[in-house]
Amino acid sequence: MTAEIRRRRKTRFNAFICSAIVCAKGVTIGDGIRPIKPEEIQDNWDVIKGLDGVKPLGSVADSFEYVMPLLQ
Repeated sequence: MTAEIRRRRKTRFNAFICSAIVCAKGVTIGDGIRPIKPEEIQDNWDVIKGLDGVKPLGSVADSFEYVMPLLQ
C-alpha cells in the first residue's frame, strides 16, 4: 500500500470522527399558502447555505430549541 493511499484512508476516517449533527436558525420563504418560487430560493441562498449561529446537537432534546418555535 502506498503512502498516498494510507493518507487518503486516514483523512476519510478522521473526517468521519469529526462529523456532527448541527442546527441553526433558518429563513422563512413564502407565505405557506402558495408554492415557493425558485427566485425566492435564489434570493435567500446565502442565508440558506450560511453557517451563522450553528450549534452542534448533543442529543434529540437539544433539537427542541429549534422545533418549539415552529409549534407556537
